[in-house]
Amino acid sequence: MKSKFFLIVFGIIIAGFSMSAQGQSLKIGYTNVDYVLSNLPEMKNVQSEFETYQKQLQNQIQAKQQTLRSKVTEYEQNVQANQWSDVVRADKERELQQMDQNLQKFAQDAQKSMQAKYTELLQPLYKKIETAIKQVAEEEGYTHIFNSGTPGTDILLFANDESDVTDKIFVKLGVTPPTE
Repeated sequence: MKSKFFLIVFGIIIAGFSMSAQGQSLKIGYTNVDYVLSNLPEMKNVQSEFETYQKQLQNQIQAKQQTLRSKVTEYEQNVQANQWSDVVRADKERELQQMDQNLQKFAQDAQKSMQAKYTELLQPLYKKIETAIKQVAEEEGYTHIFNSGTPGTDILLFANDESDVTDKIFVKLGVTPPTE
């Protein structure tokens, strides 16, 4: 992680020297892409659509769990009443094990499907933000714009407030910058 950070910083320094040698000045800005994303009006639709999709899958999981519980209860009652032969009992146990494995697999697949759906829903918004960042950079003469304020991916350790281009990106997106 540290080596990646130093490579990025080293790259910025080299880019700065290179640009100075070519007569261009280095102008660096930053924004918080997650903050911009969370304040886009379209995020409400994304959240709503995702919650609907998530609820559908959760309902299917709950229905499968309920069916499995009913089968287990039925199995236990028949075993206590000693109504099944050993062959039938073993067959019912395999059936319950298979149902449980199918349920676990369905739950794992549903989790992956929800993550994929969320990514799919966010993709157009990230593209829109990326376009706005490029427009602000071109119009304002920024040579680099970094993402800041996202734990784990934040590489900007210090910058003055004048380098924050977040409000300019909101304006470019047609969104009134939120007041804090």
